[in-house]
Amino acid sequence: MDPQALADLFSELSKEIDQFRDAQQANLSADEFATLGNAASSLLHISDQFIGQAIADTLANAQVDAQEIATVTRNANNAVKTINRAMTVINIATAGVTLGTAILSGDVGKIASAAAGLAGAIGGGGATTVASSSKKS
Repeated sequence: MDPQALADLFSELSKEIDQFRDAQQANLSADEFATLGNAASSLLHISDQFIGQAIADTLANAQVDAQEIATVTRNANNAVKTINRAMTVINIATAGVTLGTAILSGDVGKIASAAAGLAGAIGGGGATTVASSSKKS
């Protein structure tokens, strides 16, 4: 997966969370509204960082399946478009931030755990684990 495509996915998740936040503003508590805003901002920041980093090398060196990460992130984008429960969207947003941060860290264990966490936050739709591959760099 190319870094720009991954950045675009995180940017889209940020946008979807912002749209949910705006559409549901009247139904959200101040804390929920702030949490969603902070998560959307963090996701956008992570997206920007992907472009400046050699994310493809990080994923290759970590031997993590980038396609599974892309799948679970796409599933999160789609879930946010259809979910109307604030707590579920907050969980997806938080898990998305955790995954992006883990990818930026390059820590294989954190990436796998965070990808599984994002899959769990969207109800297990899509990739549920991101296992280390057996390929050598």
